[in-house]
Amino acid sequence: MRRNTRKHRRSRANGGSILRWILLAFAALGLAAGLFFLIRSFTLALSKRALPFRADSTHAFTGDGFMYLDGRTLVYSSLEDEDKNFTVAVDSDKVGILGTEQLKVVHSASSLQVVGTPFDNFVDGTIKKIVCGGKYVGAYVDNADGTKSLRVYNSAGAPCYNRAVKGAVLLDFGFEGGKSAVLWISELITTGSAVSTTITTYDLNRESVTGVISVQGQTAKKIIVTEKSVFAFCTDSLIRFDRSTNEEAYRLRCMGYECRDWSRSGSRIVFLLHSGEEEIAPVRVLSVREDSTAEDKLYSVTEIDGMLGCCLLKGRLAVVKSDRVEVYKENFSKKKALEFDRTVTGFEKVGEKELFIACGVDSLLCTLGR
Repeated sequence: MRRNTRKHRRSRANGGSILRWILLAFAALGLAAGLFFLIRSFTLALSKRALPFRADSTHAFTGDGFMYLDGRTLVYSSLEDEDKNFTVAVDSDKVGILGTEQLKVVHSASSLQVVGTPFDNFVDGTIKKIVCGGKYVGAYVDNADGTKSLRVYNSAGAPCYNRAVKGAVLLDFGFEGGKSAVLWISELITTGSAVSTTITTYDLNRESVTGVISVQGQTAKKIIVTEKSVFAFCTDSLIRFDRSTNEEAYRLRCMGYECRDWSRSGSRIVFLLHSGEEEIAPVRVLSVREDSTAEDKLYSVTEIDGMLGCCLLKGRLAVVKSDRVEVYKENFSKKKALEFDRTVTGFEKVGEKELFIACGVDSLLCTLGR
């Protein structure tokens, strides 16, 4: 009987030891995970690299590299794979260039060509605006006969969409981006004294309209199209429409502010709002959900001393100063700085995480990592 009791005690002791070790192991894992996420949340990896062209050269970021003009030579320089680099002779050093990872475009006032294709698309008129997105390039044309049209070409340089613009004023157009084949168009409709904006989404692959949205009594000054949403930043409201239903989900009053930039942060969309025409003006950062309710968060930016300008990188505010770039956490509790040994004379947001920095004639690329 005593022997059994001793065995029972040893068993209980061993069980207690095992339990303590398990609890300690879980505690250690929890501490390690906590430290990982703490460090991660407080760490922003900012990097910079020199670019092989003068800052005042005609250039364009394509997502995977830069195109730039060197006299009458178009040069493409990949950021990741030198085997993709190329040079192409062009007819003039006054052409415009733009592109994405899927296509590169050279254009003049009356023609455009997708690099590497045999099509040189001439228009009988003047190209007023040109935009690239994914595998497509769109051009808004003021035709010689007084009409206006919107034309889209694919990555092979072939025309795939042509729409006459009549009975309305074309406000803007663009592409959803990425691998999407969605074109969006916003038009101002005037009937008597009534004003409305119509936003149309069109699937270039299916050759069909996928949505028609009407905003009554307001002009849509900026349109943002994502996989889930159509955001219309209008005269006095920011309105979210659901892509699956084309119905309004919510609206927020934003009177007196202009939307200068937008970005994505996880499941939320972030907008940079300015209250004036000047680049250096009172700034607010608005964060909303892509859902039936906004659950909006609004932050005012007060530290604007010495600021050349600002933008959003991966949902975070990036402030450019004469000697540094400062990137803030989402809640503005911390910031990370990348300093320069030369004076910053200009900058341009070129990608979701990339800034083009000019230091005199020298050009740099500043990239936000984690």
